[in-house]
Amino acid sequence: MLEYKTKNTFPLAVRVFGFLFIGCGLIILLDGSLIGFSPIVLGAIFGFTFEGIQIDLENGRFKEFTGFLKFKKGKWRSNKNYPFVSLLEFNVQSVIYSLSNSKSVSSKVVYRLYMLNSSHFEKILIKEFNVENKAKEFADQFVETTNLQLVTYSPTISTASRNRRR
Repeated sequence: MLEYKTKNTFPLAVRVFGFLFIGCGLIILLDGSLIGFSPIVLGAIFGFTFEGIQIDLENGRFKEFTGFLKFKKGKWRSNKNYPFVSLLEFNVQSVIYSLSNSKSVSSKVVYRLYMLNSSHFEKILIKEFNVENKAKEFADQFVETTNLQLVTYSPTISTASRNRRR
């Protein structure tokens, strides 16, 4: 069974507030009030919830899940419809606006490994990397482990879509 964490459910700012809630709840508990459990539970949800994928090679299925600590919730699906794997490069940007309406843009390049169906329209995220070499090494190991075919991403375009583009 292969298991990979793909991303955190909440953005960094929300997770930081979650950890602050945990700290405040602990202080309230130490003060002797049982109401401190509420911010601890809420903070734990914000701080420790993540998304990922489990791949069961023996039974030919996978599960995209949302996890909290050791608990994972998701539905098993057959991976027979996903015979391909592709490594894609994305430019990810985040924009922050200040009160004076000026903006700050930060961008980075990430590499994402996806399982693809035969038409390449459905993508299932396996893992994300910040460094290209690590992504390529992992993709090669993943292909050896799962016996899937590493391909270049090229979705098929229907004739109706081609005609609209002319």
